[in-house]
Amino acid sequence: MPYERLQSLFATMFNVTISQGTLVNIVRKMLDKSQPAIALIERLIRESSVVGFDESGCYCNGKLNWSWIAQTAYLTLVFRGSGRGAKVLEDRFGDSLKNMVAVTDRHSAYFAIDFLNNQVCLAHLLRNLEYLNDIDKDQTWAGEVQSLLRQAIHERNEKPAEMISAQSWLERLDELLMKNLDHLSKEFNELKRG
Repeated sequence: MPYERLQSLFATMFNVTISQGTLVNIVRKMLDKSQPAIALIERLIRESSVVGFDESGCYCNGKLNWSWIAQTAYLTLVFRGSGRGAKVLEDRFGDSLKNMVAVTDRHSAYFAIDFLNNQVCLAHLLRNLEYLNDIDKDQTWAGEVQSLLRQAIHERNEKPAEMISAQSWLERLDELLMKNLDHLSKEFNELKRG
């Protein structure tokens, strides 16, 4: 968050006038104090078997940077990277990536990393499918895929400790992925290929 915006927040919400220099000093001091906690979180994420990753553009001093997130069910690490490529995660997490199942969106950088395995984030897929429903309200394919994913999520939530056979789910998904979508806009085939 820009210091000017933080300054405005303090003035508006707390009726406190605070200089940007003081805010810079507070942020630096808190960063120094939080280093042991950050190191612990990063170590625990390195040791985790399933880690979700995402990234979003952010500006720092007028230059495009990337805000990266690495998270497990209990931990979240947010850090800034100068790029959006695989090298950012490889530099940060090194060989520990080989022991992780990565839950990600379909950004190509994640598939260039030597993870133990990849799982495409279902929330991202559902959002992408909702976009397809919005751009073509006459088609039914995106809704059918959404329904399949939601049913799978529901079954997993209802039976969290059970082994669920993937066969019928894969057959239904394959049937949907074999449908010819050439009559629809290019975004449909792009999602299907992904």
